[in-house]
This record gives sequence, C-alpha cells and structure tokens, in this order.
Amino acid sequence: MIIETMTVDMEGLTEKTFDLAEQYKSAPTIILTPFDLEGDVNVYVTSVIVGVGVPPGRGLATVTISSSVGYPGKIFVQSILIID
Repeated sequence: MIIETMTVDMEGLTEKTFDLAEQYKSAPTIILTPFDLEGDVNVYVTSVIVGVGVPPGRGLATVTISSSVGYPGKIFVQSILIID
C-alpha cells in the first residue's frame, strides 16, 4: 500500500499540476480537500498520468487538479494505491 499526503497552494489559479513523490505502477486514487476556505469552491482531479521510471513499469505520477473558481487557498491532497 502506498499512501502520500501533501498540500498544494492554488495561488489563485483554477488549475495546478504537480508530481507525487512515490513511484507508482498504476494510477492512485486521489482525494482533495480545500482548506483556508474563503468561500464556496469545488476542487477535482483533472488527470493522473503515471510516467515511465526505473525499474520499468514504475514511475512518477503527475496530477492535475482544478477548481471551480480562482482559489487563493491550499488544497490537502491524499494519494492512495492498494497493491495486490
């Protein structure tokens, strides 16, 4: 099982792309929670791409998240992958 947590500062943007620290064989489940809330906002995952890494078949996951409005706060990100 791989579990990661991090915060992402949206900096008033509606979209942000970042890499997860762990190496993944397949796309993890991503959970997003806005905090420092300054009004109503919806946050959601736009894409998760698992790249090529070493050893072959394992790589960094690049995540793109979006918000319904330009959000100046932070997003709490949890990434979970259950390995068989």
